[in-house]
Amino acid sequence: LDAEPMLPSRMVLKLPATSGANRAMAENYDLYRTESRFYSELSGMIGVQTPRCFVNLFDGDTQNLTLILEDVGDERWRGPLRPCTDEQVMMAVGELARLHGTWWQGISKTPPSWVPRLDGQRWRPQARMFTVAWSNFIDEERVDELPGLGRLAPRFAVDMDWLQIRLGSEPVTLVHGDFRISNLLFQVENGRDQVWIIDWQPLMVARGAYDLGYFLSQSISTAQRRSLEHLLLANYHSTLLQLGVRDYDFQELWSDYRLAIAYTASYAVATSLIDLVNDAGRDYARQALRRADAAVTDLDVADLVDRLAG
Repeated sequence: LDAEPMLPSRMVLKLPATSGANRAMAENYDLYRTESRFYSELSGMIGVQTPRCFVNLFDGDTQNLTLILEDVGDERWRGPLRPCTDEQVMMAVGELARLHGTWWQGISKTPPSWVPRLDGQRWRPQARMFTVAWSNFIDEERVDELPGLGRLAPRFAVDMDWLQIRLGSEPVTLVHGDFRISNLLFQVENGRDQVWIIDWQPLMVARGAYDLGYFLSQSISTAQRRSLEHLLLANYHSTLLQLGVRDYDFQELWSDYRLAIAYTASYAVATSLIDLVNDAGRDYARQALRRADAAVTDLDVADLVDRLAG
């Protein structure tokens, strides 16, 4: 009771998904346990801003999770379809570089052993899930309007495992796993933009380009990505170097970035087929799909996968 006056007047209550299919997916990938452990063990040392957690209750038997979190961010900057300014995109990528540099293999902190690896057992079913999703997708959508994905997707049945192994190979770091615009909360304080990162359920160990490719290929407009892409990757790489990362040159980053776009394009397809609850979610899925297709086309991703995967 003595602590009550120190609590904020507004907080955020986060509970498990109410959709049966979405809840089943979260339980299959053990996402609720991961987020609970993140707030118990990592949030205070992650290297980037994330809301404080006041209540963290997880029941391993029922898989129920209850979180009460600090309410941060400006209401104007919430929602999966909101545009970001160039400055906010650059800030988000800067936060990614700090997160990845803080946990880069052999540099500073070591990710805990309980955090799943992209190339480990937990995420292994992704290849099979995508194959099913694509076969359903081509029955429901006009694939001829998505030439990049249309060329890339047929290879995923055999190449998804290879992509997981490649993007899960050294050098690895701690990655957010779902770094997209709706998981970034912006706030202006003292005339300066700040950003908080939320939703740490898919936290994993992988190459840092995983987050970078996913974010830039699906969360910002195609025109914005084309305009800022090289500058953003150069700034990301420069920050890694400043944080002590060595033996990871820009060309390797560029290749990893393109492979990450290939891998995470599968999410754009799968997202369009799950229960998205409302029109805003469905509109986001359509935009993400077209943005991913444009990135796959622009960067000749299918050619790179053909050449490297064999």
